[in-house]
Amino acid sequence: MDEFAKFKNRILLYGLVAAGIFELISLIFLGPGTRFVYGLLIGTCVAVVNFNIMIFCAKRVLEKGKPYWSTLGYVIRFLIYGVVLYMTFRSSYIVGIGCGAGFLTIQTSIFYIHILSPKIFRKKKDGETADINDQPKG
Repeated sequence: MDEFAKFKNRILLYGLVAAGIFELISLIFLGPGTRFVYGLLIGTCVAVVNFNIMIFCAKRVLEKGKPYWSTLGYVIRFLIYGVVLYMTFRSSYIVGIGCGAGFLTIQTSIFYIHILSPKIFRKKKDGETADINDQPKG
């Protein structure tokens, strides 16, 4: 497995952890119920699919040098988010809120990996703190 695939799998794993945390928080505020869980599952699945679409389009732009893939990927992802969010809110506002939380799972995992991860804030060998733009290794 190459370095990029490992990094992508790490983002997806942290996204699933974020979905679990969102569900635990919903239990506190909404109590037990299936509507929020359904929305969260739908939103998380859509976020994963859209993340893969973004990766596919980015690879096309970088490998083939065709910049229209970037715009096409954005429009496709935007339409998917819009249709799914509309359909879930039509079902129930709780399902729609859960879906919106599911959309945020991948973004939350990326935020954690790049901003909050202890690897970024550790000390460098020469005593300086790591810059926010330094990429963690491993």
